[in-house]
Amino acid sequence: MRIGIDDTDSPAGMCTTYLGAVLIHRLRESGIRVTGQRLVRLNPNVIYKTRGNAAICIEAEGDADEAFRIASACIEELAEFDEEKTNPGLVVAEKKLPVSFYHQAVTGFCTIEEAEAVCHAAGGARVKKWKNGRGGIIGGATAGIAAEQADMTWELLAYRDHTDKGGERTVETESLFRAEEKTFPPIPGTPWTQKTTASSVFPPIPPPIRSSSAFAENPRNG
Repeated sequence: MRIGIDDTDSPAGMCTTYLGAVLIHRLRESGIRVTGQRLVRLNPNVIYKTRGNAAICIEAEGDADEAFRIASACIEELAEFDEEKTNPGLVVAEKKLPVSFYHQAVTGFCTIEEAEAVCHAAGGARVKKWKNGRGGIIGGATAGIAAEQADMTWELLAYRDHTDKGGERTVETESLFRAEEKTFPPIPGTPWTQKTTASSVFPPIPPPIRSSSAFAENPRNG
């Protein structure tokens, strides 16, 4: 089965990948076997996005109803519901969704009705939306599950302790450049900046990410 989630963050904080990491841990604790996880980039020009417009997709084996229950609980616990533009969505599907819907979500726009129709046509897909569900159901949950990506890269995320959401990040910037010097090539680094400037791996907002659990990205989608 595939579990798709999107639109749980806000411009002020949180990150859907963090929720995904927490969910993976809880799924494994429940006995559900996690076989893969992906960060799926979508159309960055969608006006309903909360921040970066990427969804997560978790591949797993086990009880779909239990996975749906655990994922719902994670969203209700961690999503930024106070933010007006945060409208989470969750889809758990045991059958494949048409990849054409993913392509539509990357290159154009989708409606709630189209997303719900795709899930209904799959038969047995479990769908839940919070608030109006516009961002979650359209932008990510459905499209994330439908995505088929032959070409991927890996993004390593380091998360803060949950009690340290707004404090100063304590990552040693110089260590990032040392790591890049030792591993490039074939592993591309992430600093991308001169040593005299702030590294781009530190988000400028206070989400639970310490620096930019691994999620795969498709480089063709950004």
